[in-house]
Amino acid sequence: IADEPFSALAASARETARRALQDELGGRALLLVSHAEEDASLLCDRIVRVEDGSIASTKRDGAPS
Repeated sequence: IADEPFSALAASARETARRALQDELGGRALLLVSHAEEDASLLCDRIVRVEDGSIASTKRDGAPS
């Protein structure tokens, strides 16, 4: 579980941290909590958007599902 892991980082450090996390995953699952859709899009193959405690939408590999 990663809760807003990049929110306090500068842009250059953010990219380095994203790559490091991606390298570490090695095919394992990651539950990423983020307000930054770009982070989610780059790291995750499935995105679930929650609004007011309910699922508002889902995307898989960039396409709505």
